[in-house]
Amino acid sequence: MTPEETKWRVRRKLKLQYWLLGAWSLLAGAWVVSLCTGTDTFGWTAAVALFAGYANILLGIVNLRRLLAGKKPF
Repeated sequence: MTPEETKWRVRRKLKLQYWLLGAWSLLAGAWVVSLCTGTDTFGWTAAVALFAGYANILLGIVNLRRLLAGKKPF
C-alpha cells in the first residue's frame, strides 16, 4: 500500500470516528432526557458505559490524528 493510500484510509477512518462521536453524543443526550423525564433511573453501569464509549472514541481520534502527523499511536 502506498503512503497516499494509507493517508486516504486514515482520513476516512477519522471521518467515521467523528461521525461516531456525534452519534454517541445523541445517545448520551437521549439518556439524559430519559433521566429528566423519569422514564429511566440513574444507574452507574449506564454512566460508566457512556463515559467508556467517549474515552474509546476520543482515543481513536487522537491515534488517527497522530498517524496522519507521522507519529506512532499510543
